[in-house]
Order: sequence, then C-alpha cells, then structure tokens
Amino acid sequence: MNQSLAAGAAAAATSLNNKENRKSSDAPENFILEDFFSGKTVAHAKFAAINGVVRKFRIDITGTWEENALKLHEKFEFDDGETDTKNWVFRKVADGKYIANREDMLKPVEATLRNRTLKYTYLIYLDSANQSNVVRFMDRITMVDDRTLKNTAVIFKFGIPVGLVTGIFRKQD
Repeated sequence: MNQSLAAGAAAAATSLNNKENRKSSDAPENFILEDFFSGKTVAHAKFAAINGVVRKFRIDITGTWEENALKLHEKFEFDDGETDTKNWVFRKVADGKYIANREDMLKPVEATLRNRTLKYTYLIYLDSANQSNVVRFMDRITMVDDRTLKNTAVIFKFGIPVGLVTGIFRKQD
C-alpha cells in the first residue's frame, strides 16, 4: 500500500469535512453552479490509487440549464487513450441545494453549494454494466476565480480511502 497516498487521501477527506470555507481574494463572492457550467468547460485531472496506479485525463463538458436542471455531458479522454462519457443532472431544489444524479450512481444525492464550495458524496458502480464494485466519492469543488474551479474527490471502498482525484475546471465560453 502506498503510505503517502493513503495519508494524503485521509488528509483530503478531513479537509473535505472542514466547515470553514477559506476565502481567496480573487474569488467572486458566490459560485452559481448553473452559471459556471452552462456552455463549454474543460477539466484536466489526475486519479491516484493506494496501489500506485496513476491516470491523467481530460474532460470536455457541455452544460445546459433548462427547466430548473443543469445537465452536464462529460467526455473523458485518459492518457492511455481510453475514452468514456458520463451524464450528470443537477436539479435545483432551493438556493444552494441540488439533487444530483448520474447514470452509474446507486441513487440521487443532495449537493450543497455554500459560498464558493459545492460538496456532495455519492456511491457509484465502477462496473455499471453488472452493477458491481461500489465505491464512494466525496467531492469538494471550490471556485478559485470566475473562470476556474478546483476539484478534490476522495474515493472510499468499505470506508477506507483508496484513491484521490484532483482536477482543475476552466470555463471556455
């Protein structure tokens, strides 16, 4: 087991639960999910697992806001040439509150946006075709400035942190 990655994932999980939102002098006062993701966004990210596996990838995201729902179509391209697509729906239920769902999730979850940070945790099937190999993602997406978001997602298996995804989203429009 990669001790430093496990320690880093545990530290990231602790920081995700930190209720204090630190302010950046460049960040706008409020992060509005549907405003940021409407149109085109590109993310560059890295997945690192406790077994030493590291994968870098790019996500091209197209977002549309209609009927009180933000729909995100994500096209993944991994550094080894593998590709994938995912589709999110964030239905706004109140200011700063969304119900989020994706085709490989076990069930929809509440996503909470407060100040510049969106937090949500969800269960997905890594093998969605067979609905098996369930892991939990604990996501924290923080607005850095009006065109940039930073994402940290800790991945858990049986309550143990097993991986970490870090990424930067940049608004293209």
